Formats: sequence, C-alpha cells, structure tokens
Amino acid sequence: MQKTQEKTTLHLQDQTTTTILRNKILFIGTAILCVIAVLSNVFTEKSSHEYVKVKKEYSVLLKSRKAIEKTLDKTYLSNDPLTHKYTGEFLQISKLTSLKYKEKLKIKNKDKFLHFNTLNVFLYQLSAFFILMCASILLFVLACKLKNDPNKKMYKAVSFLFLVFSFYYISWIVYDGNDLPYYRYILLIVVMSFIASYISVLILNSILNKKTLLQSHKNSIKSLVDFISIKAKNKYVSEEDKIEYTKDYLTEIKKTRNNE
Repeated sequence: MQKTQEKTTLHLQDQTTTTILRNKILFIGTAILCVIAVLSNVFTEKSSHEYVKVKKEYSVLLKSRKAIEKTLDKTYLSNDPLTHKYTGEFLQISKLTSLKYKEKLKIKNKDKFLHFNTLNVFLYQLSAFFILMCASILLFVLACKLKNDPNKKMYKAVSFLFLVFSFYYISWIVYDGNDLPYYRYILLIVVMSFIASYISVLILNSILNKKTLLQSHKNSIKSLVDFISIKAKNKYVSEEDKIEYTKDYLTEIKKTRNNE
C-alpha cells in the first residue's frame, strides 16, 4: 500500500514537472518570437543604397539650381549681359534635376513592399500587432489551463478581443484595399478579423483538448499496466507462475514498443 502511494506521489510530481516545463517552453517560445518580431526591421535597410545615392545627387542638383536661380534673378534685374548665359545654365540644371527626380521616384517605387515605402517600414508596422497576437494566444492558452477560476470566461473573451484587434491591423497592413470603397474595405477586414480569430480559437481548443485527451489515455493505460503487472500478479497468480507471468507481460510490452 505504501509503495502504491509512493508511486502515485512520484507520478503526480512527474506530471507537475512536465506541466511546469511545458509552461516554460510556452513562455520562452513566445518571448523569442516577440523579440524576433521587434528586431526584424533592424536587420533590413531603411532605404536602399541606390535610393540614398540618387537622393543625395538630387539634393545637390536642387541646391545648384537654387543658387543659379538667385544669380539669374540678380543679373536680370541689373540687365547684366551674362543673363543669357545664366538662363542657359538654369534650363540645363532644371532638366537634369527633373530627370534625377524621375529616377529617384522610380527607385522609390521599386523599393516598395506592398503599400509601404520599404520592407523595413512594413516589418516595423507588423511587429507591434504580431506581438499583440502572440500575447492574445498566450492569454487564451493560460485561461484554458485554469480549472475553477470564475474569471476564466472573461479571460477567454479578452484574449479573443485582442486577437480580433491584432488580425484587424495585420489585415490592414497586408491589404490596402485600394480596389474597394473605403467603408466596404473596413467592413471586409473587420469580418476577416473575426473569422481569423474564430478559426484560431478553434485550432487552439483542438490542440489543447487533444493534449488533455492524450494525458487522460496515458493515465488510463498506466493504471491498466500497474494493475496487470503488480495487482493482478499478486492477487490472482500463484507463486510458482509469477516468474513466467512476468516474462510474458514484459515480452508483450516490448512487442508493443517495437510496433510504435
């Protein structure tokens, strides 16, 4: 009887240790994902080297054009004979400035990611709402682990609401809705957010219930094995047959493991 109690105690301790380990993995995994999300934009360029180069060249041309324009204004007012010369230079620098602006605009459009100026800006916008989504999922999982807490439903409702918010803004980031009227676009991403959140909750419930079911089967199988290997042997098997009985059930257990 004492041995059985000791085994039960050890089994409960093992379960507690496993639960603590899983919770640690869940928290650490979520934290790592959040850190990656926050730092994702750090590893991407704010602007491409090509765009920075052309932008500087365009800025130099603008300054040159302004300088020539000021000189031209002075020579024009004083009827300076060099006015014609400066007029030609101004027209030439204006043409170069216009071409450089078109080149800058072309590179800027090439560097765009979805409807954002660069991938860096996209990742920066996405990271905040990705973290909110992770926190919502974590809150839902922790709420499901509560057994007799009267606020369990409230925690789940709050986590669902946060999920809706996160999916709403992620949808807004990914899809700009330029092909739709404004109010239809808002309605569409609201509906998409609720659907995505509902599907996420279904998936999470399925995973969590599956774990609970597997744990329940595991406990039942363990109880059955304990009964066959210990209780049944001691109660129903004679002393002379116990060794043969033990060999037989150990052989069957090995066969079961080999079939996994």
